[in-house]
Amino acid sequence: MEAKQRKLKDSPRQSKRATRKRILVFSPDVDVASSLTMLLADQFEVASESNLERLRTRLVDWKPALVLADVHPLPQDIVKLVDILKTKPQGTFVLLLHVFRNWSPSIESAIRSAADFVFYKPVNVEMIAALITDLLNEEQTPEQIKEIHQV
Repeated sequence: MEAKQRKLKDSPRQSKRATRKRILVFSPDVDVASSLTMLLADQFEVASESNLERLRTRLVDWKPALVLADVHPLPQDIVKLVDILKTKPQGTFVLLLHVFRNWSPSIESAIRSAADFVFYKPVNVEMIAALITDLLNEEQTPEQIKEIHQV
């Protein structure tokens, strides 16, 4: 019995699952959150959130390695999202998807300050998935990954 428990404990499938990095996907659009979650679920442990009010708790409690956030279209919600992202656990990467609007420079600056990477819509989801994989594999620095993916 003890040998069977040890075998289960050391099985590759279980250890692979235990080492899967966590990604928290946020979008105010439930369909976008669901699509992004499905895109990443094969390689990572992924959770999604579509409620801005619950995002802070989810971020702190779940401690993801990466947050992929679809930015709200309203300036006041962007400011709130940026404030929430400032509470992320240390070492958590943030990728923001955002429709560029010619708002005040302070809003664009706030968006850039909250993220390691900002992508303007429409985006190439395959490229973002490859970038996330490279980033979480930790084989290159974020600066090297920016060069590789030309972002």
